[in-house]
Amino acid sequence: MSVFGFSTEPSAGGDFIPIIKYDARSGRFFRMDRVDNGSGFISNPVDITACFKAIVDFENVEVGWIDFPAGSAPLFDLVPIGSPLPDRPSTRHKNGVRLKLKLAKDCGGTKPIREIAGTSKAFLSGIEAVFKDYEAAKAANADKLPVIVLEKTTPIKTGTGESSRRTISRRSGYLDGRHAAI
Repeated sequence: MSVFGFSTEPSAGGDFIPIIKYDARSGRFFRMDRVDNGSGFISNPVDITACFKAIVDFENVEVGWIDFPAGSAPLFDLVPIGSPLPDRPSTRHKNGVRLKLKLAKDCGGTKPIREIAGTSKAFLSGIEAVFKDYEAAKAANADKLPVIVLEKTTPIKTGTGESSRRTISRRSGYLDGRHAAI
């Protein structure tokens, strides 16, 4: 431990949570797997739309501002849901949500614990609908974990031309047990 109160040792690498991306233009979910190509790591997108099923950590949803600059890591200014939103850091930042989930065995790959974040209206409206379902049923399912199963994506026009978006349709339910496998 350094004098700063945190480790200053170099990272061993791989100590970050892998991600899932939602492409609002196509209505597809991709598991982003990091692959060593011999001269470094690259992201390999794996389409998991057809098999998307996950346990969702709705207790720790973060909301606020996200900027996805091209070619670099996203910039987050988020707080736990229910907290006052921070001031908008820049005009590039959009309202967004970030949460963690555990993908089902048939779509999770070798690292089923993932993070997903998004700012598109299609993504946000789909997550909001599922979150509302979760909140309404939480008390009746106190010892269960929320499970989302994607049934299909449904086109909903929210823009024109290239900015036209699709939204997600979902089926949600609950899985018994705190450490159940899916």
